[in-house]
Amino acid sequence: MISVTAGVEAALDSAKEQYAHLITFSFSSGDVHLTECGFDLEWSGDTYLANGLLLDIDSPKFTEEVRVGEVNVALTAVEQSLLAVLLNTPQYNRQVTVYRAYLDNNGKVIPDPILIHTWYIIDYAVSAGTDEAVISLSLASEWADWDKPAGIRTTDASQRRLYPDDRIFQYSTDVKKDLKWGS
Repeated sequence: MISVTAGVEAALDSAKEQYAHLITFSFSSGDVHLTECGFDLEWSGDTYLANGLLLDIDSPKFTEEVRVGEVNVALTAVEQSLLAVLLNTPQYNRQVTVYRAYLDNNGKVIPDPILIHTWYIIDYAVSAGTDEAVISLSLASEWADWDKPAGIRTTDASQRRLYPDDRIFQYSTDVKKDLKWGS
């Protein structure tokens, strides 16, 4: 069940509800905040830019069956900064958060926008023609990485992620054979 604030409930009951999507791309180089609204929006200390970089986002389709949900996002590739971010560093499994923000009569975000979904980047493609250049991001739900091994390993790097000063596995790579525990 989604709980909404009184302001959002009033906007939903209104005959002329106005809303926009607030989308945050958590790239390795930092967060990028975009909206398809006709003007920039401020929310939670961030400015969501209406600079035309966001071309389209699919509507998520929810079903009763358990499956990996996927959507596509189209960004313009004319602006080279986003293209450079994608090409210079792999952005797979980076988080993309989508909120639906309802707007008051002055175009301000009514607290608190509704979280539509959190997605993860699973693939991207760049297409360029004579009249347009588009970056297509494929996003999937958290279930897309179901088979990925998770947890702590007996490696120095794995241990130091949780305990930065602990060097107990510092020499674990020097062991050349499997050790049988308990025998």
